[in-house]
Amino acid sequence: MQALSIYGPVREGLAQVEENLKSVSTSSFDHLSDLLTYVLDVPGKRIRPAITLLTGKLRPHDDKLTVLMATALELLHIATLIHDDTVDD
Repeated sequence: MQALSIYGPVREGLAQVEENLKSVSTSSFDHLSDLLTYVLDVPGKRIRPAITLLTGKLRPHDDKLTVLMATALELLHIATLIHDDTVDD
């Protein structure tokens, strides 16, 4: 079984997460908007939001909440990477 096969059941949710991430990068401050776009345009594996979305399928609920949580989790992960890079110079 390929690792990428886990993305199949959550492909639509991941697309919504990507759209949410892109909407975060819009800012009235051009410099900040450029930096956010640069950071968020790197697609990465998105394994954390995929696992969140997969887990969300275990119980019936509002899927919008799971997408919101998956987006928040990915933003937190990105923030920790930026913080780590900043601390490490």
